Amino acid sequence: MRLEPTEEEITEAICQFLELFAGAQLNRIAPGGFFRGGVMKKHKSRFVKKGVSDIQFVFQGMFYAFEVKTPTEYAFAMKHYHNIYSSPYEVLSAKKRHLKDQIEYLEGIRRNGFVGEFVNSVSMVKEILTTRGKRNKR
Repeated sequence: MRLEPTEEEITEAICQFLELFAGAQLNRIAPGGFFRGGVMKKHKSRFVKKGVSDIQFVFQGMFYAFEVKTPTEYAFAMKHYHNIYSSPYEVLSAKKRHLKDQIEYLEGIRRNGFVGEFVNSVSMVKEILTTRGKRNKR
């Protein structure tokens, strides 16, 4: 018995909400690879960035990037956010390196004056949209 929705289910619900509520110009970012011969191959281009957020869209003239997490993954990310962000890449586990890439991407979005957030539900997305990025600062 599963206790929480999967990241895929949360992402799909958020995309449906954004399409209906916001009429947003929406991009859902696929994993950093492609299937060839039944095997996932990583993109080799230097233009494929690590840590790119799952959902990116424009709403009322503002760019938003959302990295979707399950509630458990979200709690982990928030608890370790500053420690992971400030740690050298080499000392982190594979899971934490991936999270560091995501944090750095969101921080770059924020530095450019846009909204970049970790989210774990449609209700979080609604809150962010209604406050137009007031949660944008850590």
